[in-house]
Amino acid sequence: ENGMVALPTSTLPKRLTVIAGTYDGVIAGWSNETNADELEMAFAMPVHDGSVRSLSVLPDTGMLVSGGFDETLKVYDLRKSRETGETKTPQDLGTPTCSEFAPPEANGTHMLVGLTSGRIAFYKRKDWSVVHILGGHEGGVSCIACHPSGKLALSGGLHD
Repeated sequence: ENGMVALPTSTLPKRLTVIAGTYDGVIAGWSNETNADELEMAFAMPVHDGSVRSLSVLPDTGMLVSGGFDETLKVYDLRKSRETGETKTPQDLGTPTCSEFAPPEANGTHMLVGLTSGRIAFYKRKDWSVVHILGGHEGGVSCIACHPSGKLALSGGLHD
C-alpha cells in the first residue's frame, strides 16, 4: 500500500565477496562466507602509494589485479591473502584507469589495461610482459570490456 516491496529475509547470494579500492591505496574486501545474511570485512591491506584506480578479479582462481596511481599493477592471490607479483605500467604512458582479463574467464591468459595516456597495454599473464600497446583514445581510457572468447574488446575514452 505504501509502494514498498517486501524482500525475502536473505537477498544476498549464497557466496558473495565485494572488493573496493580506496583513495589512500588500500584494498578492502567484505564477504558473507560466515553469515549468509551479512557482509563482514574479510581483509584490508595497503597496496599502492596513492589511490587504487582499477581492480580485476579472475573468477575461480582467486587472482586479483589492482592498478594504482603509483603506475604499478599488483597481483594478489585472495585465497592465500598474499601478493604474488608486481609490474610497472609502460614508461610515460600514465596511470592505469581500468583493466580486464582476456578472456574474462578462469583461463584468462592476457590482461588489457587502460591508461591515462589514452593507450591500452596488452599484458601476457604468464610473466606480466607487455605484448602490445594499442592507441586510439583522447584524454584517457575510461573502461574496457572483453568478449568471452578473448578475441574482441571494446573500450571507451574520456574525451571521444
